Amino acid sequence: MRRTRLCAVGLSVALALTVTACGSIAPTAAPGTVYFLNSNVGLISTYAQIAQVYHAQTGVDIQIFTAVEGAYEQTLAAEFARTREPSIFEIFGPQGYANHRGYVAEVSDSQLYAHLHDPTLAISNAAGVYGLPLGIEAFGIVYNDSLMKKYFALTTKAVSLTSAEQITSFSLLKQVVEDMTAHKEALGITGVFSAIPLGLEQTPRWQDHFADTALHDEFRDTADLTRVIPPEIDFTYGADMGNLFDLATTNCTHAPETLGDVTRAQGLVEFAMGRSIFLFGDTHTWEEVSAIQGNAVQEHNMHFLPLYIGGPGESTQGLSVSSPSYFAINSHVSAEDQQASLDFLYWLFSSKEGKMFVVNDLGFVSPYDTIAPDEGIPDPLAIDAVSWIARNGIKSVPYASWSFPDEQFGADFAKYLLAHAKGAMDWETVTAKVTESWTSGIVQ
Repeated sequence: MRRTRLCAVGLSVALALTVTACGSIAPTAAPGTVYFLNSNVGLISTYAQIAQVYHAQTGVDIQIFTAVEGAYEQTLAAEFARTREPSIFEIFGPQGYANHRGYVAEVSDSQLYAHLHDPTLAISNAAGVYGLPLGIEAFGIVYNDSLMKKYFALTTKAVSLTSAEQITSFSLLKQVVEDMTAHKEALGITGVFSAIPLGLEQTPRWQDHFADTALHDEFRDTADLTRVIPPEIDFTYGADMGNLFDLATTNCTHAPETLGDVTRAQGLVEFAMGRSIFLFGDTHTWEEVSAIQGNAVQEHNMHFLPLYIGGPGESTQGLSVSSPSYFAINSHVSAEDQQASLDFLYWLFSSKEGKMFVVNDLGFVSPYDTIAPDEGIPDPLAIDAVSWIARNGIKSVPYASWSFPDEQFGADFAKYLLAHAKGAMDWETVTAKVTESWTSGIVQ
């Protein structure tokens, strides 16, 4: 791995001195050094700038190195074996913590953790907190609020609700969706939900999130199993997940049995042209919709609803939320280096300069309250996602797919959904197949 020094001179200058090579400084940080092993090759130049600015402000010796793409785990293992280990490294979900737990420090007392909108977004268990999210990606039911308002203004609607914000359960969502279908002509839509691509070659992420919702409820009932891969599952809430799947596929712009032949692009066009009201999507969906020629959806009308399935406690359920990776602090380095590393991360998400890097250059959708939604990436769904995780009493659904036993499980799950949509497999059989696939993945 090629290593480039971020400042030609002065990196090892004592903290008490003024360093001029990288700029005049007034040291304020705790003694110690920072060595961060980064996984994203696309951020090399940005992190180099961040290191220069931080060193100039604090005098802290900071080095940021990047692993070769696709070789992060191998690089990390090699770096752990060196005399100087990284003080900050990345872990990829709960399984990443399990793989490296001998090196991961507990950080529940850190400043950055205290500023998480939703503490459940961290990698944690009953013993403590071990991973802090870099940024978030959220998934849910994206809706066009202009058409929602058009529906709620109908004098002939069969529900008493008057806004999307009042939909807080699967039961209420079902009433609204089925009544929207009954008023398709008045609303000028082809279907309530956009085309849902079930073709196996599509492998859309939303299929994982469907499983997430059901598995999250099951894991919550049994133990803190989102932090490891359990040896087996019952898929207790699989039928509940089926509630939403059936609702969406039977109130769609295409018949359920044809969904194996539709594409994601078709669904995006239908939504952009106002031929549907709902679309399964994430924090990147506005980028896709706005790029479509003739898009009729205005930015301020893009919003999220959670994946309500009728499970327990859904009135407090938020969006399905994940992080591409998590910051971990190395418990093997000195206490001074650990604190210096935590200070750096807090600076990155709280200082004026750090926040500018996070928003404008790193492109993270911040899960921390140090960055207000309107300071974030100017994307309506990113802003809406942050507002959801910041709501009092609302708990996000973590990305349980981190704990899938293998890639085959996700592929099998997609196959079973397609079979059900075609009428070839009932939910009882789907549940049996899913539990069998999980166990097979564990055994292998």
